[in-house]
Amino acid sequence: MKKSKIILIFVFCILNLIYGCTKKQEANKQDEIIPVKVTRVELKDIYKTLEYVGDIKAMEEVVIYPKVSGKIIEKIKQDGSVVEKGDAIFYIDRDEVGLKFEKAPVESPIDGVVGRIYVDIGANVTTQTPVSLVISMNKVKIGLNVPEKYVASVSVGQKARIYVDAYPSKEFEGLVTK
Repeated sequence: MKKSKIILIFVFCILNLIYGCTKKQEANKQDEIIPVKVTRVELKDIYKTLEYVGDIKAMEEVVIYPKVSGKIIEKIKQDGSVVEKGDAIFYIDRDEVGLKFEKAPVESPIDGVVGRIYVDIGANVTTQTPVSLVISMNKVKIGLNVPEKYVASVSVGQKARIYVDAYPSKEFEGLVTK
């Protein structure tokens, strides 16, 4: 019994030796030269790109109130119209019984875009009635929520490249403020 175990172990070792040698020969047959493309190492800046959804809001928005009370008789600008400081948005008829006044303009106090018109022609307005919203798009603020795991990647004063869906091929530059 002991002798048969020794013979069995010896045969097993011989078979492993033969099998191992043939495997190496097959591996050597498969070794072929693989073409490799080589380039020079260059020093470049590495940018980490983070994509977020946010809200764009103008830094300067002005709600316009008329200087006089009366009836809106003419609307000059529409939502989305570009205005310069002093451009008329509406004209108000402030006629009173027995008196005749010229129509009074409601003017934009800043350069920008008419964001919203709150009244229609024929509406009676007072000096406390908001009639329009004008937005200056020269400087905007973008509010977004950064996930907690990326907060360490963003710091105050850091420059940011910004892309918006409205202008897909245009890059804007920003600065992290909070």
